[in-house]
Amino acid sequence: MIILKNLTKEYGSVKALRNLDLSMRPGEVLALLGPNGAGKSTTIKSIVGLVQPSSGTITIEGIDVAREPKRARAMIGYLPQRVHFYENLSPREVLAFFAKLRKTTPSQIDPLLTKVGLIDVAERRTAGFSGGMLQRLGLAVALLGDPKLLVLDEPTAGLDPEGSRLFKEIIRERQAAGCTILLSSHLLGEVESIADRIAVCNQGRIVAIDTLESLRQSLAMPTRMTLKLARQEAPPDDLSPERISLEAGARLVEFHDGILKVVIDDRHKAAMVRSLEAQGARIEDFRTEEATLEDIFMAIVARERPAGKE
Repeated sequence: MIILKNLTKEYGSVKALRNLDLSMRPGEVLALLGPNGAGKSTTIKSIVGLVQPSSGTITIEGIDVAREPKRARAMIGYLPQRVHFYENLSPREVLAFFAKLRKTTPSQIDPLLTKVGLIDVAERRTAGFSGGMLQRLGLAVALLGDPKLLVLDEPTAGLDPEGSRLFKEIIRERQAAGCTILLSSHLLGEVESIADRIAVCNQGRIVAIDTLESLRQSLAMPTRMTLKLARQEAPPDDLSPERISLEAGARLVEFHDGILKVVIDDRHKAAMVRSLEAQGARIEDFRTEEATLEDIFMAIVARERPAGKE
């Protein structure tokens, strides 16, 4: 669907992108993550035609963005990080304006306003709109014409929980219709629930790209394990924090009032339970928490950090 090859962008002596390679499959939701200054915004702006790369190519369904920008842009729906509209216009007028620009039917306007939850304020001037309401309107504009590629930069910024729920529903609906979706966000919890793959950008390059589970396994990310031990009148003498912390390669986080918290390799969870039982502990309950996307992201960024830099 979309291929970025050897993409480089230089601003004077600063290299924002360094031979960046990235590809997306049709109907895929790909999350582009990275620390500030990693090159995410430059990548997105290059795809939508707002930035001209110094070298490299971007193709969308075989169409070169640099050579045929109008054809390429016709396939893209774009939601920028910050949206602004003429304050004297209503949401319906805003969509009518952009529908003309995109040469799409105005019959989409009311259904889109309903979809993003703005139909009840369709005639109100946007001057008094909150950031979340403007974000909803921006998403409606991006959806005009049923684009084949949606590019969303911080799409849930300013949205309340209901707005976030609507956003996820829309993403899943568009994906089911075959739309390819590239999104960038600092709200990693939102990304974790909807992205098919995660791409991490750092220092102008893609340094990791895979499914969340595959990244978790490749990094050997530990599992958090919390165990509730039954109270005993005479607990075993050798059931001590020092002993527990050494069993099955676990690292003790906390042991207080019968609650034991450890960090352990996922493969050793059963061994941890067996070890405790062998020491005379009775386990009433336990739960595990796998590494989150935030954990994985921080591990990748730390891995890519040059030696000696904090």
